[in-house]
Amino acid sequence: MPGSAALRMRGILIGLAVLLAAVAFLLWAPEWMANQYRFDNTKDWAAQVAANRTTLVNLLAGFAVGVTVYFTYQNFKVAQDNLSIAQGNLKITQDKLTSETFSKAVEQLGAEATSTRLGGIFTLARLAKQSESDYFPAMQILTGFLRGRPYAAATPPEATKPGASLCPVDVQAILTIVGERYHPDPPGYSLDLSFIDVRDAWLPGADFSGIFFWQARLCQVQFDGAKLSGADFTGAELDKCDFSGADLTGANFRDARITKPSGLTKAQLSPAENVPEGLALPS
Repeated sequence: MPGSAALRMRGILIGLAVLLAAVAFLLWAPEWMANQYRFDNTKDWAAQVAANRTTLVNLLAGFAVGVTVYFTYQNFKVAQDNLSIAQGNLKITQDKLTSETFSKAVEQLGAEATSTRLGGIFTLARLAKQSESDYFPAMQILTGFLRGRPYAAATPPEATKPGASLCPVDVQAILTIVGERYHPDPPGYSLDLSFIDVRDAWLPGADFSGIFFWQARLCQVQFDGAKLSGADFTGAELDKCDFSGADLTGANFRDARITKPSGLTKAQLSPAENVPEGLALPS
């Protein structure tokens, strides 16, 4: 650019002027300094001139080093400031992109097409996995979507094809994602799956520790090997659910109705709380 070329040329000319001034100073100043004293002969005078010139050269060299260090430091500070500004702008851009992505994903959750809803679900899952700060808000949106689904009417067994799952793919996807628990919940907060109505969900090994299942309707849900410690099933209906190897330590079953459970033992329920009476279970 013309402006940059002019600035470079100006810097070169200033540098040459300073260099010429330094050379002239080194030629004139040592003799002037020596002339301030009396010498018996020319040899002593010449020796003093040489000594003065050496001293001045060292002083100028030291001054040049100091100037170089100063400007290097100033350039470093400018570079740091520019880096901080660039990082700030990048964060603003990333936050804006994340916000737009969140909004788009939430909009997709309300779509009629299952494929569109799945797109929104997996977008929120990706955001939750990549960023701990986005994890809990994304999980709240997904669990809120499940809580907002109305109770489904009971489907007669004969109306279902043998081996077919009654769990919608988007519901299965959300429950699987929630059970991954990418990051710890914020202190004092727990995810909430109260009032959900789920049938035939396959959730082996999922981590639902500390999650609320208040008055949830769960039928034929596969909890085998799941982590359910501290989960709250107050008032929940648990019908034909598989609890094989599930950890129920501290789980709360106050007013819950457990019918025809699979894989559930007395040993599993012994560390649980408010277990319904009258359950016929193996030891």
